[in-house]
Amino acid sequence: MKFKIVYPSNIEINSPIILAAKKLGFYLYKVAELSIETCNDSVYSNNVDIIISLGKTKQHLSCGLNNLNYLEEDSFSIRSVNNYIFIDGKTERSVLYGTYEFLKKFLGIKFLTFEETYIPKIKNLILPNNINIISNPDFALRCFASGPAMYNNDFLTNNRFINEYVIVPYEYGGNLGQFCDKKLLKHPVHNSLFYV
Repeated sequence: MKFKIVYPSNIEINSPIILAAKKLGFYLYKVAELSIETCNDSVYSNNVDIIISLGKTKQHLSCGLNNLNYLEEDSFSIRSVNNYIFIDGKTERSVLYGTYEFLKKFLGIKFLTFEETYIPKIKNLILPNNINIISNPDFALRCFASGPAMYNNDFLTNNRFINEYVIVPYEYGGNLGQFCDKKLLKHPVHNSLFYV
């Protein structure tokens, strides 16, 4: 089975979507030793079994899946149409979150700790053809404050932690920064998450 990962041609080289494509390709190979091609949507060709589209690609827009008004900040959707799997979100960070969810749900990867990841081996990877997942976070700030794990970008991102305490590089989705106006957030925020 041949997979292709497609991402938008108009994104920055350090975009979280580029990291999502790298992680997806890495883990698809580790889990099922699949032949994977990664490209932007300007050089795309449909000569593979499964196409995974990350973000707002031309393929995503051509399938009529471009209405994301129902998604909130950090929300993502994972949907399948024919031989396409579309992972999209309100922001580039949420596309990365959706990619990690795909890895966990459909490849069986378990990010156990910041130092340990369980990677199963699958001989014949079969993905369902009726995927329709929408995820909206309950809280705008989601933090883990425990020693070295707090500074591991992979751990923070694959657990969808976002906070104002640790600087997370843009490639990993960035963060809210040290100072944040609670009035701008659409989700409930517990006061203990803000500096006094």
